Amino acid sequence: MSQLVEEYTTASGNVLVPPKAAAEILGVSPQTMRWWRHKRRALPWVVVGGRRVMYRKSDIDDFIASGRVDPQEAVNG
Repeated sequence: MSQLVEEYTTASGNVLVPPKAAAEILGVSPQTMRWWRHKRRALPWVVVGGRRVMYRKSDIDDFIASGRVDPQEAVNG
């Protein structure tokens, strides 16, 4: 990542990132994030203050982990 990722920690300990930062973490465009929300695909999101879209960092990490390919399983699969 070229910049520091903007993030916020809630009182319950959840780390939230805005769509632009989530897009940067995932290596996709902010437009892709909007499209995924529109189609209700990929990542869950939260709405803060009735309007602001944010993503839980743990959901981003889970999304990345779900795409993990174990080379040994890929060969034997």
